[in-house]
Amino acid sequence: MTNDANAPDLKAMSFEQSLSELEEIVSRLEQGDVELERSITIYERGEALRKHCDDL
Repeated sequence: MTNDANAPDLKAMSFEQSLSELEEIVSRLEQGDVELERSITIYERGEALRKHCDDL
């Protein structure tokens, strides 16, 4: 997954790119080896990606 500072702008991402990143986030959260603070950050990114996919 991309680093937050280097995360692509959602508006520039295709559906496929957004879905791929979202799947990666879900996988990482399901593994449970992410620190709480980082989990919150990537969860929020995941929510934005989900909304972007829905909009597309």
